[in-house]
Amino acid sequence: MFPKVTIAATILVAAAGITSTSAGLLPKRPARPAFRTPPALELAHHGIAVLRWSMDNPGGTDVHHGVVRFGDDPARLTQVARSPNRINRGHATTTFRVRLTGLRPGTTYYFRAAAVDGKGAPDGAESGLGTFTMPGAGERFPAR
Repeated sequence: MFPKVTIAATILVAAAGITSTSAGLLPKRPARPAFRTPPALELAHHGIAVLRWSMDNPGGTDVHHGVVRFGDDPARLTQVARSPNRINRGHATTTFRVRLTGLRPGTTYYFRAAAVDGKGAPDGAESGLGTFTMPGAGERFPAR
């Protein structure tokens, strides 16, 4: 009788998209997480900007990092900003927010956004090239 319960539990867990590991039960990583909302400027003022996007819950480790490569030349995205994010296993999507610093007023910046797991492995999706222009000195792009 006990083996049947174990087998049934394994089938239910597998059907729910969860795998058992030595670290506990982890959601399976989608083959390639997709963006659900594209990266967009959330806030910009005084040399900082915050980009926000959501994508399929990548599964895997509890901690992931939103990563933004950016620069003022679309062919040279040489600056990198990262922000940690804790995955909520109960949600189908994860929202990432990344703070960019050292930005100049009135300058147009280009960027690509992605996410990596806690070990630095890419989650598999990278945004297309995005752009935003920092507000002038003393101006503010309000939070949305």
